[in-house]
Amino acid sequence: MEPVDLNATIADVVGDLRALVQEADADIYVAKLPVVLGDAMQLRVLFQNLIENAIKFRNHKDSVKVRIVAIQEPDVKKCKITVSDNGIGIEPVHHEKIFTIFKRLNAEQAFEGSGLGLAICRRIAANHGGKITVTSEPYKGSSFSIGLDCT
Repeated sequence: MEPVDLNATIADVVGDLRALVQEADADIYVAKLPVVLGDAMQLRVLFQNLIENAIKFRNHKDSVKVRIVAIQEPDVKKCKITVSDNGIGIEPVHHEKIFTIFKRLNAEQAFEGSGLGLAICRRIAANHGGKITVTSEPYKGSSFSIGLDCT
């Protein structure tokens, strides 16, 4: 584990996804993020999966909005990074299932993918001593929160 500047990590991810972001006309807001202890490559994969999903599972009636923020309590070395979107959302009954490997909630014809992305995100969060959770409602978007150690 080493210090990872999440501002630089997210900027790199958004740069890598530039074509997808432009095609979807996505508005990605990134607040000032902390430096965390972690594996830079794994954290990059985690945020890439979350941002790609936010764009992929968009509500085509609205423009895509992705918001990435951090909350750190004073005198606590843990911080919570939240990636929120205004996409199609997820039924509460499926909140835990989406992190299962190869579990797809949508027909293959509706959305491309392998069912690995969120399972990988869960593994990366666990590798960093944290966990990933989701809050979501159908047609109201989703918020994924990850607890990480801040420097």
